[in-house]
Amino acid sequence: MEEGQRKTEEEIKRIFQELRPRVLAKLYDIVSCALRRYDEVQAPTTVRMADAAKWIVAAEPATGYPPGTLLRALEENQHNAMTERMDNNSVANALIDQMKRGPFVGGVNTLFQLLMVDDSVKFDRSFPKTAQHLSKKLKQYRPALKKAGINIDFPPRDKSGQKVIIWMDGHGSVERAKELAEEKEKSCKW
Repeated sequence: MEEGQRKTEEEIKRIFQELRPRVLAKLYDIVSCALRRYDEVQAPTTVRMADAAKWIVAAEPATGYPPGTLLRALEENQHNAMTERMDNNSVANALIDQMKRGPFVGGVNTLFQLLMVDDSVKFDRSFPKTAQHLSKKLKQYRPALKKAGINIDFPPRDKSGQKVIIWMDGHGSVERAKELAEEKEKSCKW
């Protein structure tokens, strides 16, 4: 804060006391608007916590913001939180490195062994210690990884165990990922 702009705690409390009736009035207007419109609006499907998002959409006209502003802000916050969560995530980083080599089609155990070759993964305490734990993490992180452009599909389990198909956006569909993986498998063993 710049010199000459600083205020004492007493001055701040006095200013707050002056503003409090207007702040409360605005909050009551917003709540009243949300209660009146709640049943009229559709729950957004683009964000987590749909009930809270529906409340925000219902309240928005009383906020003075243009329509859609608060929902876009919520979507952006959730996207940023998910991206930040994945930035420092050892599973996500290992998968991104693996995807640079091409799509993966195979057993979760095989994927686990491939990822464990990397020393940074091997010695990372937060990295799953078993293929089963990796499978759980892949399922847990699937929505966040999808936003990062990494697609994960789990075909039905068979007698040889849980299979997984992982590919990056730009490599097309699950079928295209399988084709690329088969081409790679023909050219080298991974």
